[in-house]
Amino acid sequence: MRRVGAVSLALVLLAAMAIGCGRQGAELPSPAQGKMVVTDLMDRQVEIKCPPGRVIVLQYGGALGEIVTALGVEKTVVGVDDKTKTEVRWPSWVLSVPSVGDAGNPSLEKIVSLKPDLVIAWSLKPEMLAKLEQAGIPALFGYGMGGKKLLPSITSLGEVFQRQERANQLLGYIQKQYDAVAQRTKGLTTEQRPKVYLEGSTQWQTFGRDREESWLIDRAGGVNLIKEETAGHPVINSEWILQANPDVILKMVQSSELAGFDVTSTAGMKAVHDEICSRAGLAGTRAVKENRVYVVGDFVRTTRSAAGVWYLAKWLHPDLFADVDPEAIHRAMLKDFFGQELRGKWVYPEG
Repeated sequence: MRRVGAVSLALVLLAAMAIGCGRQGAELPSPAQGKMVVTDLMDRQVEIKCPPGRVIVLQYGGALGEIVTALGVEKTVVGVDDKTKTEVRWPSWVLSVPSVGDAGNPSLEKIVSLKPDLVIAWSLKPEMLAKLEQAGIPALFGYGMGGKKLLPSITSLGEVFQRQERANQLLGYIQKQYDAVAQRTKGLTTEQRPKVYLEGSTQWQTFGRDREESWLIDRAGGVNLIKEETAGHPVINSEWILQANPDVILKMVQSSELAGFDVTSTAGMKAVHDEICSRAGLAGTRAVKENRVYVVGDFVRTTRSAAGVWYLAKWLHPDLFADVDPEAIHRAMLKDFFGQELRGKWVYPEG
């Protein structure tokens, strides 16, 4: 079993070491006044304004916007991608800034018109990156959620925005929640850890062992039933899943119309739940027969995985976590780090 907490902490420390302004012994050009040289999360050395005053955020899911908000620098954001405005719709400030197009291949014309000091992205097409460089617009990418990226993203952006203290507070909180769950599950035997099939927004698409989602299952006391050497986003089939016979099925939904602050009913998530329970290849599994199918919003893999891991743990081990109220943890985190009251619908079934 992978020692996830130690790995995550090590990644944070490595990311912190990789970033600096005039570091001793670094073979980098001397930064200009008011500049810093950053080694981004794709190992690119980029000189940027320190700190940036006008930023464009391009993300898949809400993690990057959450980090910016938790650091208290959301007012620097002058543009986001289409999906963030139309589907993620969180944090709420994304609704009031202009869109620059697709997250991976945005409009250069729109970006240039906003006169940004910096573009921060999860991923960018090589040709898009080249265009930004030609336009003199620095870009950092590899930032956001997913395997090995979430915690280093917080560390890196804390340095970029000169908000290290706030970044450390957020990192400490997330790690504390991970460790608290792991402390309860560390004594479980292999037989006591349920086999989990985690499905993404597309049918039969799951998550490899290198993914943050798989690490969360480990932390929560389960086992991702995908093979150890499998990475990325494998697509399976009904025959494979019937043979694997999961104890628990988790379905992750990304649409803000199904799970989110403005959702007033669990009807949409219930429909997803019911489809899984009746789908050929899943209906005969132990998870469906024993009514252990759960639908969860995309928040479970953003900074709010600090609360999400408690939801997962309670689903996987209801007796071990009988005294825990994941919703209360979610509510407290939103208030403390985002100034946001918990509302809407996030999981199904509730309670």
